[in-house]
Amino acid sequence: PQPKFQRPGCGFPIMKLMVIGSLRSGAVVHTVRGNYFQNEMRLFHAARPTLAANEIVIYDRAAGHFVGAVQVRAQGADLISRVAVRKIDWRKGRRLGRDDRLVEWRKGQQKPKYLSKAEWDLLPDTLTVRVVRVRVSQRGFRTRELTLVTTLLDPKLYPAEEIAQAYVRRWKLEMCLDDLKTTLGMDHRSEEHTSE
Repeated sequence: PQPKFQRPGCGFPIMKLMVIGSLRSGAVVHTVRGNYFQNEMRLFHAARPTLAANEIVIYDRAAGHFVGAVQVRAQGADLISRVAVRKIDWRKGRRLGRDDRLVEWRKGQQKPKYLSKAEWDLLPDTLTVRVVRVRVSQRGFRTRELTLVTTLLDPKLYPAEEIAQAYVRRWKLEMCLDDLKTTLGMDHRSEEHTSE
């Protein structure tokens, strides 16, 4: 539907579009369309069956929780994401290295709206994940600390530094897409200004 911030007759409906792309080639592999009111995880849930075994999904904070990790693993794929809202107790779990641990996440009490009761009931009660705390430095900006979660549990096959580099690379590509949307006047912030 047309958003409320647009005057009738002066705007148009806004579609949400989720793009799954290849970090290696930059190619768009799959897209999912949604309406203005559908949240990102509902779109990701719809796209999840397109994931292939042994793929690594690098996602922003929206998938960095128990359900996101379990669903990616159910497809045989792996996840790298920022931790959503969960607080990490760095004293618990098995230490793999400095700022690198295996921890057990438990299924929460509240079912997300995008899952049916049957889908929720099928989720396991626990999942072992790996949390990695990294510091990202960029010239001209203050150093930021990020906490990443991944289902890539083997620190020898997947060193913490490489996990961090993959996440930062994805973030840079997302910023390029954001610049492209702004330049073409396709982001909804520019739409708010043009509709006034």
